[in-house]
Amino acid sequence: MKYFSSGNEDNLLSDIDLDSCTVIPLPKYVDQRGFIYLVRSSAFPGFIKIGRTSDMNKRLTAYNSDTPYNAASLVLISECFMNVIEVERRILHYLYQNTTPTTYRKEWFDIGVMDMMVKCIKEAEGKFELEGGSERGSEEKFEFNMYPKYTPPPSSKD
Repeated sequence: MKYFSSGNEDNLLSDIDLDSCTVIPLPKYVDQRGFIYLVRSSAFPGFIKIGRTSDMNKRLTAYNSDTPYNAASLVLISECFMNVIEVERRILHYLYQNTTPTTYRKEWFDIGVMDMMVKCIKEAEGKFELEGGSERGSEEKFEFNMYPKYTPPPSSKD
């Protein structure tokens, strides 16, 4: 540990020679294990969110932290993927191509595509490497192509 003090506490920061103190960035170990989840929120009825996390309890707590009551509830959580970032990327790419998200680059979708989301997650569990297991298929050739394009129901104006 290196202390920076000249003994004159009133002028503590002015005596620091930052050039003599090189801080080497630590290598970042990125643990890419995690889960794909679906969450509903009573604050957003009619919508469902898909996302990834390594700690579902923390994630749900974060969703519910700024609300007067627990609005978010877990619908589904996948097996633990070894590379959840890639799995989420591919699922979202498919969903953006075949559904109408509420906003681009966000993970909130119309509740009508929930079955499609569940099928995508199940298919990914069968083709991507899961924690404690081996690869179940070819990730390079993995594409979601078995589901028809989603057409939102016509809006009824009263």
